[in-house]
Amino acid sequence: MAQDRDTEEMLAYLKISSVNELFEDIPETARTDIAELKNGMTEQDVRKKLEDTLEKNTSLKEMPSFLGGGAYDYYVPAAVNNIVGRSEFITSYTPYQPEISQGLLQALFEYQSMMSELTGMEVVNNSLYDYSTGLGEAVLMAARLQRKAKTFLIPDNLPAARVSVLENYCNGPGIIFQKYAIDKTTGMADLEDMKSKIDDTTIGALIETPNYYGVLESQVDEIRQILDGKIMVVGSDVVSLGAVRPPGDYGADIVISEGQVFGNAINFGGPMLGIMACRKKHIRKMPGRVIGLTSDTEGNRAFCMTLQTREQHIRREKATSNICSNEALTTVATASYMAYMGGSGLRELAIKVMQISRNLASQIAEIPGCQAPKFIGHYFNEFVASFPMDAEKLVQKLNDKCINPGIVIEEPGMENDLLISVTDKTQPEDIQRFIQALKEVI
Repeated sequence: MAQDRDTEEMLAYLKISSVNELFEDIPETARTDIAELKNGMTEQDVRKKLEDTLEKNTSLKEMPSFLGGGAYDYYVPAAVNNIVGRSEFITSYTPYQPEISQGLLQALFEYQSMMSELTGMEVVNNSLYDYSTGLGEAVLMAARLQRKAKTFLIPDNLPAARVSVLENYCNGPGIIFQKYAIDKTTGMADLEDMKSKIDDTTIGALIETPNYYGVLESQVDEIRQILDGKIMVVGSDVVSLGAVRPPGDYGADIVISEGQVFGNAINFGGPMLGIMACRKKHIRKMPGRVIGLTSDTEGNRAFCMTLQTREQHIRREKATSNICSNEALTTVATASYMAYMGGSGLRELAIKVMQISRNLASQIAEIPGCQAPKFIGHYFNEFVASFPMDAEKLVQKLNDKCINPGIVIEEPGMENDLLISVTDKTQPEDIQRFIQALKEVI
């Protein structure tokens, strides 16, 4: 056969005796005998197989979900999907050639402009990978701003997954992390504990509002004073910024957030969108790309990538980041979402989810033995609730009743607690199903 002759010629040229020798670097236990591969299936058969497989899943329509903790199932308007589905956006890459990328560059510039207004910050970069990597980049940036300091404060309720990413990002420069306590009554930062851990070696601190317990930090002005000349990194929820005070108003140096909630479906947890904003005076220490507005040789308005001396393809080992491919398409989706909603729409969205979360919390609190919310601090779209039984067992029992009730909090003393979240897609009937199932289980 022609294919056999071709194979023999290739093997002879490579000076090996069999195709298997090409895969010697792969452990034998991980190899698959090519002879086991079946003939290809028709398109129709593949589609049928995929549909049969997908039918084994339980959708959010059948199983209302109250999961949150960083990824949220907000409604995505059809207009947003229509825009990001255009070939000019969906196939584009980093716009290194501005003369042929004006449409994409303008969309990214508009994202920066709207996000700057929302956060109250002067500068927004053109996206990072997600919240966790954004946090890592923010701490590295803070360390560049405070060269002699080596210690950074983080809240002790920061999720383990985020801490892991943060430590990986900051391992090279040798940044040391120190945790400050969260008050177990208010759910907010323990200011006395934070103050006791600040010294000359401190770079700054991360303030999450809302934090992992869903509690909004009302002590931000006091924290700004405590940090004094240290770097204040604020981890925010952009949906909440439709109604609450923006970080720029209380002196944040760097703001990070997750943009998945604006126009991007949950998609099993990805892709995400890391938001980063900062004060203008810090811009040259900021990682990632920035899109600027300028004029061309004929005086026409033109968009371009600016301040590129900070990027890895220009400065290499001296660059402020190694972000090789930012989240351009999810950024366009977020820009489209913000433009579609407008300022009043974002405010209405924030108020709506706050009302839904309070409705759910009040109904849980009416069930004997349940406490919701657990903390007295103000909360946004999610809250911690306590139950008269082990949280993991509660989740399993509610899963059996086709309810996904929330996230088990893996902290000592919180074995009976769940982090419960809502979005604008949470319907009254979803809440009623949850409450009824909860009453039956408890």
